[in-house]
Amino acid sequence: ESDLSRVLFMFNTNATPFNVSAVNRSGNWGALVNLTVFPEGLHSAIVFANDTVDNINNTINISFTVDLTAPNGTFVNPVNGSNFSFGMQMFNATILDNVTYVKSVLFMFNTNATPFNATAVNRSGNWGALVNLTVFPEGLHSAIVFANDTVDNINNTINISFTVDLTAPNGTFVNPVNGSNFSFGMQMFNATILDNVTYVKSVLFMFNTNATPFNVSAVNRSGNWGVLVNLTVFPEGLHSAIVFANDTVDNINNTINISFTVDLTAPNGTFVNPVNGSNFSFGMQMFNATILDNVTYVKSVLFMFNTNATPFNVSAVNRSGNWGALVNLTVFPEGLHSVIVFANDSANNINDTINISFTVDRTKPSVTFILP
Repeated sequence: ESDLSRVLFMFNTNATPFNVSAVNRSGNWGALVNLTVFPEGLHSAIVFANDTVDNINNTINISFTVDLTAPNGTFVNPVNGSNFSFGMQMFNATILDNVTYVKSVLFMFNTNATPFNATAVNRSGNWGALVNLTVFPEGLHSAIVFANDTVDNINNTINISFTVDLTAPNGTFVNPVNGSNFSFGMQMFNATILDNVTYVKSVLFMFNTNATPFNVSAVNRSGNWGVLVNLTVFPEGLHSAIVFANDTVDNINNTINISFTVDLTAPNGTFVNPVNGSNFSFGMQMFNATILDNVTYVKSVLFMFNTNATPFNVSAVNRSGNWGALVNLTVFPEGLHSVIVFANDSANNINDTINISFTVDRTKPSVTFILP
């Protein structure tokens, strides 16, 4: 037998084939080839082994693939900029490789703490991982896809940002204050509502009217959410207004509330002393009226005296619902007078229908004899 004289490797590169002379190292013939000049795709290498009498063997060959490009893909779910409040969320990306195939996909989560990876599962090119968002601190986060093909080309350019918000908006009532009393028709209800992570999507005011509750959508004015409500449709009595503040991930705060009273009726009452039509000649006289309010409470009572000169008022003092004022009748001119009660409740309903007339007479009768 003769010896090998030379060995060539012929490369079919999907373009112009070329040969590389092999170097013999104790019967192991080898050639170092620069694959960067190969176009991507399937190629073959054929060995041409030539002995000293020019016998040639060209049956030794292999196929191989050159893949210089990382996999490509896009996020399917969630969309960039998403907001989340619940626990489990599926992250999906479509990952494809045009030359070889995708070997593995990782999702790397930057949680504003220690980043961690979740291995994705392949479902026909859709790679997904189910992630528990309750372990994330609230705030802005990112998910980066690491897509690796069979020759370890890695694509880490596919990413999204998302926000985890587990806390409902917070706020306070601005107007009216808790425990307010109303008698007029239209009233503005305002609350300052803010969200520290995402933003407030909607605010409703729910009114419990002692009948059928109803909602009114609030309008936002730079974080001050308000509604104008017609209180004349409310029955008299105690009511509540509850704020339902909803952020972009549907965290709802329904703990902001106030109570208020609608009182459309003035206080009622009667004169106790003196009786209507009384006559007086002495100086000091106590005037008393029983004044009550069935819905709120009596805030103030005035007695207005018409003295046939300049009317004047005297503030009454409350003694368990009996309102009284001590008046000096010596300043009154003689004659017929009236006193009108102005009873005002906490919602400024005024009753001025309670009144009496009385006469001041300080002159003795004149007497003349007719007979004898």
